[in-house]
Amino acid sequence: MPNYPVPPGRRIAYDRDDCQVVRWQDNLSGITELSAANIQDINDEADDTLGIISGTIFPGASIYLAFLFPQAVKLLDLKLSYTRTVSGGTTTPVTVEYSDDTTNGRDGTWATAASGIVADVNQPARPDYRTDIAAIGAAATHLAYRLKFAVTGGAGLLALAVRLVHMYGPEHGPTDRLAFWHPTLDQELTPDFDFEDIARGASVIKQFRIKNVSALTANGVDVTVSQGPSYGSASSWTLLSLDDITYAQTRTVGDLGVGVISSVLYLRAEPPVGAELDVLTMRVTPVAVGGYT
Repeated sequence: MPNYPVPPGRRIAYDRDDCQVVRWQDNLSGITELSAANIQDINDEADDTLGIISGTIFPGASIYLAFLFPQAVKLLDLKLSYTRTVSGGTTTPVTVEYSDDTTNGRDGTWATAASGIVADVNQPARPDYRTDIAAIGAAATHLAYRLKFAVTGGAGLLALAVRLVHMYGPEHGPTDRLAFWHPTLDQELTPDFDFEDIARGASVIKQFRIKNVSALTANGVDVTVSQGPSYGSASSWTLLSLDDITYAQTRTVGDLGVGVISSVLYLRAEPPVGAELDVLTMRVTPVAVGGYT
């Protein structure tokens, strides 16, 4: 049994898939779009925060953080962590809403997916990002979701900053997609690569394959492993191999035709003897470098 809870599913890499994220509050006009760096900050595991309000927000108003996806997504679970400063006992209950016709995160028709969301308030990201993950259980895929922070009671909200928004759900639709595949069975590998507890100095290896589930050839497929909290950083703790002999951060699989499954890849986690005891997250990303034809 691991010391940290097992994730409920695959975390959505919305900081990599052209997701547009905006914030707005209903006592002011307009919306503000988050930068790529802002989006990465709230989908990593670091303690940095993103302020999302302007001025004091009085009871009765709400703040929104909206996510507009390029393809429909089924949001099943959510880890939310934020900091706030309130006056006179103000609270900020959170609701998750969804839409399929919004163009900017503010307009369109919205419905409630889940309310009374459990969240970490004024807590550090690590190691708490693996605890208190709220079940959303969207019944279908949707093109947009937003978090509604309602300002309730007291004298008002003085500051609110988001630390983490981790979304969990199945892969997007089949359009131009590379899927993680079981190493021996002809089926998708649905859970994340969770290594549970690893002793410092030990080496643990998991196997998987990549399948091209699109209707086009995936050209020049590379698979890369990077390590949080700042995705994109290389680390000898987690490396990939095509033969369980030579390991590197990136391995080239090559072209994958329609429906073709790659050879087995090996993912090795090897924390050094002097590593700090902590929960560690890595990201494995298959990319068709040459596009789809």
